[in-house]
Amino acid sequence: MSAREQRVMVVGGGLAGLAATVRIVEAGLPVDLFSIVPVKRSHSVCAQGGINACNEVARQQGYSEYEHFDESIYGGDFLAHQPPVYEMAHWAPNIINLLDRMGVPFNRTAEGQRDLRLFGGSLYKRTHFAGATTGQQLIYALDEQVRRWEAEGKVKKYEHWEFLRPVVDAAGLTQGIVAQDLRTMQIRSFRGDAVVMATGGCGLVFGKSTNSVMCTGAAASRCYQHGAFYANGEFIQVHPTAIPGADKLRLMSESARGEGGRVWVPRKKGDNRDARQIPEAERWYFLEEKYPKYGNIVPRDIATREIFEVCVKLGMGVAGQNQVYLDLTHLGREYLDRKLGGILEIYRKFVGEEPSELPMRIFPGMHYSMGGLWTTYTAKPDAKGMVQGAPNSMMTNVNGLYAFGEVNYQYHGANRLGANALLSCLFDGLFCGAGVANFAKDRTDTAAKAPASLFEGAVQAEESIAKGLIDGKGTENPYLIGKEMGDEMTAACTVVKDEQRLLQARGKIAELRERFSRVRLSDTGLWTNQNLSHARAVGDMLLIADAIVEGSLARKESRGAHFRTDFPERNDDQFMKTTVAKFNAAGGRAGISFEDLQTPLVQPRKRTYGKVEGAKPVPLCLHSAGERHAHECGLENDHSAHDELQCGEQRSSTNAPAVAARIDTLPHGDQPSHGEQRPRIEVALECLGVQALRHPHAQHRSQQQRGGPRVTDARRAFPQRRRHKRANTRKRDHRKASATGCRQRPRHLPDRTTPPPHLARALHHVRRRRAPSVLGHGATTHLVRRKHLAPVAAHRSTHGHGDHRHKHASNARASVQRHPHARQHQRSPATKRGQQHHHGGWIEHRLMERLKPRRHASTPHRKERAHARHRWHQHHREPPGTRGP
Repeated sequence: MSAREQRVMVVGGGLAGLAATVRIVEAGLPVDLFSIVPVKRSHSVCAQGGINACNEVARQQGYSEYEHFDESIYGGDFLAHQPPVYEMAHWAPNIINLLDRMGVPFNRTAEGQRDLRLFGGSLYKRTHFAGATTGQQLIYALDEQVRRWEAEGKVKKYEHWEFLRPVVDAAGLTQGIVAQDLRTMQIRSFRGDAVVMATGGCGLVFGKSTNSVMCTGAAASRCYQHGAFYANGEFIQVHPTAIPGADKLRLMSESARGEGGRVWVPRKKGDNRDARQIPEAERWYFLEEKYPKYGNIVPRDIATREIFEVCVKLGMGVAGQNQVYLDLTHLGREYLDRKLGGILEIYRKFVGEEPSELPMRIFPGMHYSMGGLWTTYTAKPDAKGMVQGAPNSMMTNVNGLYAFGEVNYQYHGANRLGANALLSCLFDGLFCGAGVANFAKDRTDTAAKAPASLFEGAVQAEESIAKGLIDGKGTENPYLIGKEMGDEMTAACTVVKDEQRLLQARGKIAELRERFSRVRLSDTGLWTNQNLSHARAVGDMLLIADAIVEGSLARKESRGAHFRTDFPERNDDQFMKTTVAKFNAAGGRAGISFEDLQTPLVQPRKRTYGKVEGAKPVPLCLHSAGERHAHECGLENDHSAHDELQCGEQRSSTNAPAVAARIDTLPHGDQPSHGEQRPRIEVALECLGVQALRHPHAQHRSQQQRGGPRVTDARRAFPQRRRHKRANTRKRDHRKASATGCRQRPRHLPDRTTPPPHLARALHHVRRRRAPSVLGHGATTHLVRRKHLAPVAAHRSTHGHGDHRHKHASNARASVQRHPHARQHQRSPATKRGQQHHHGGWIEHRLMERLKPRRHASTPHRKERAHARHRWHQHHREPPGTRGP
């Protein structure tokens, strides 16, 4: 069969649909692309925070593709299928490289490396981003690629067309689709040898959500009604930070917390003072206290429940309302506009406040559906990934019908980690698109040979549904039914659930379905009738709502985003399974069954994220989650800070990733808070499991230990070596340092102790411009990465980005070796007698000074100054015999 007689239908113009279109066309098949809105206005454009992937910069922190895989499985509470997630995590770096070559303007460091930020569920920086408009930049880049094929006649776009149903023959084989032109209201069929559904989530089922208003879930519901299974519908992600609105919710991206935003409420209930007038000690940073390891970057389901508890159960919301503060004011406007400009502009527009001066007020809102159409795949023999090009990759139980992107349930389990959504959409399109093309090419009975009566019957059935709605003489308003459905589903099936409330929701949905049979449209015209489109979608959403409620009732446990107060614990014995909803056409209800889930690579473990049980609010005097963790919990014997992230592979015996992660949680040089800020070197030592006061290598006891007064003057406590030494003395000291591991003592360690030899040697290598090797890439990289120290060096910046002009990015090894101007350290005036750098102590100042370029005497300005001095002395030469000054 000639390829010209074969076509593939792609429904949805977001990232998943565009990526699938490009991949299928590259395989040699033409594509018909359908979108209910212009492609560049698909909901993917609303994604803000970033896209996850391990690259070389992340690897130097101790990160890996396997770590990404493990985080995703752990974040999804072990309900995601492991082979697809493993494949996705290992494809992620290549996807980022491809997007980079397409021209996506990712944020970059001064050296040209792609910048990274923290995101929920990880202690590593591994999220690539383009400001706070990442989704927009990605979809524009892919749209350009699709336009290229469109110009060549390989892609035909049908924008403003609504998908109505798949065309399935008696043998269960997909032959095409039926769609409607929303301008002319024409309903027609399209033949296709494969159909890809990339239609996004079901946000409008919950009324107000962060989703676009066209994210109704109606397309998935129509596939569900025609035989496709719907899986894990009960897992609905509620984003912890959204702006409540009268019409919808507007997302404040997780990137705000990843860049250092802090969630808090006043410690005193009913404290209605202006947020700027509430001192640090009277603020309750509840996420940082309860989860000291992760702080504000805990996964979304956990953050949402904590905010819900503070506002709803404890009644401690800001101004007595259901809202908390998301505070970015300590980061500075220039930094915020550069990293988070997109979301801050949204907040300014819809709230009318300046987030760089006044903390934002936010509350959780429905954001994402982990559930979707049930799909399958072919795993590799060792379960480490999927077979590339397999025709069944992400195919539903309906032969020839595929599901890509958010409408596919495979990748996120019970809870999605932030910045994995864009990745899963692109991975589906680029990896699984090849399987779609192979399926279409391998068909012997193509859609072109299907009888015309099959398509005519499908069109007539949809015309009959539309006519019934237009001619309806009932009394019910479809918009009111939709609103009541949204209110009920939000109350019963989002943050917390219990059986009594779910049974009430089941009855309410049944009532709304009965009322829907008596709807009457206000617009009965046959041109751009949006009233008809919405009313039809409401009827389909009620069926998805029924599947969600039934799945929530059947799953008698708490897992990920599904939290039941009557079953608060996870039950792996009974519910380590996929929920599968099958539509019963006779009764119009969902039938629920469970499918066994295999865990071949990572075994389930308790999902705690380092929660401190029974943590009570105490006055805060420290600056960050990392510092409070080191101070309150102690890390003296914590030689495995990443126990929760152990993923089955052999790790290094050093604790470098833990050090990197812990130091990574420290603030980016914010202004000092109320109370003394501890030097970062102390936290680094504690993260290594070392107590400076009791370290066996300490060579000097403090005055306090000897019974005398404690020396607090930094210069007297740790006298520095003279800077002007003869060459042989310098060499002797260097040899001694190589033997003992301690070249000179840091000045700000408490009680006159020296750092342990392994840390001292690492710092020595950084000073000497040598590649860090003792602590591994992770720890030393975090010590020298300029993006962590950006505010410290902002006053020295010549770039206007707040970074040092010779900022050494995350690739510490390469940047240190390439640096052309090494020089010996000279003490800055900021660290003279009795003074400590106001941005956090010894380690930042020392490394900042070490990495500044040295201007050699051979540079032009040095020569000019030398010549000028010579000319001055020649002109002012004293008479012979007189003594010069």
